[in-house]
Amino acid sequence: MTTIGSRIAPLAAIMATLTGAADDRNTLTIRGDGTMTMQVNGVDGRIRVDPSGLPRMICNPDFAVKAQIIAQGRAVLLTDPAEAYGSFGAVTLRLAGRTQQVRANWLSSRYVEGADCVIAPGMIGVDAARFVLRSSVRAERTVAMPLNPGGESSPDWNGAAATAVRIGDRDVSVGFTLAQPNTLVTARTALRISGAYGGRYAGEAVRTEAASGRERLLRRMVLAKPMPIGPVSISEMQVRVTDWGSARQIKRVGDVEAPADPNEVNVTARAEHEDTFERLMIGTDALRRCSAIVVDFRAQEIRLTCA
Repeated sequence: MTTIGSRIAPLAAIMATLTGAADDRNTLTIRGDGTMTMQVNGVDGRIRVDPSGLPRMICNPDFAVKAQIIAQGRAVLLTDPAEAYGSFGAVTLRLAGRTQQVRANWLSSRYVEGADCVIAPGMIGVDAARFVLRSSVRAERTVAMPLNPGGESSPDWNGAAATAVRIGDRDVSVGFTLAQPNTLVTARTALRISGAYGGRYAGEAVRTEAASGRERLLRRMVLAKPMPIGPVSISEMQVRVTDWGSARQIKRVGDVEAPADPNEVNVTARAEHEDTFERLMIGTDALRRCSAIVVDFRAQEIRLTCA
């Protein structure tokens, strides 16, 4: 069973979400896929503001050269169980009429497609970031969920705009991204979701390259009953089969459950990384019925408006 600390937003919050207007609020509005124009050290570029992006600015290496970013040290990004190494340097970022000093990170390989850099809304110095995904329609509702930076565990995830969902006996970090079409889940969380919602694999595993340049094994999992996250309903996801645990034991669609053996003795050992990182990242596939996402740092909540 999944529980989430969500509530129907008050009328004032709903109106602020739908109109983007708040008298005394410093709110940034981002449209479409989150990509905006920017300047880094006076050099023009494109940056993607991602609702639940890592709490740091990450650029592609070619743009770091173009913007003449001076490396001041080594950057270590833990976007997967394996660390990815790169460099960091201080830059002057101009975005949406705001100028600020931030630390830019870059790896040896490209990190973001369709833009030069990516940044989380919490790094822009605004009270709230409103992501407009499409025009609003009738029968929408706005649900507010508590902003839970970090959840239970990756150093790089700590500080990102996420909420928390209770699956079984564990709180799992749930984020929202406009940068990927599919909803992704780490291995151990996939096991929990499979048990709670009847998840089964459909199709074979596929090897893809992660943003860090590391190879990743993904496999599609469909759910027997939809998993609700606020106003969003998830019926399938891509499982990161060997990231942060292993989800190889999830059954396939059509597999027959073996009858329980009353004489069988189950021995359970505590895994070395049992308390490791658990994350569900909701992609644009599950957000297609949503018109807006508001990450509100002042109210400490994430608001989703969906049909």
